[in-house]
Amino acid sequence: TQGVSSAASDVYKRQDDVQTGDTMELHMSEGTVEANGKTYTCTKLPEYMQHILNQGGLIASLNKEEDK
Repeated sequence: TQGVSSAASDVYKRQDDVQTGDTMELHMSEGTVEANGKTYTCTKLPEYMQHILNQGGLIASLNKEEDK
């Protein structure tokens, strides 16, 4: 997803704080990333994409729409 790669890229650019192999926690609906005890802002995932993920992914979301 563009949002996820963009968020990771936003934080990865700060290589002095975040290194390859570090654990990151993405909060896409809030537009924040936590890494090494610090919180960074990142690209917020659009609401329609959050909805798709909450439905279990694109195929599951499409199947649920079809069942309506």
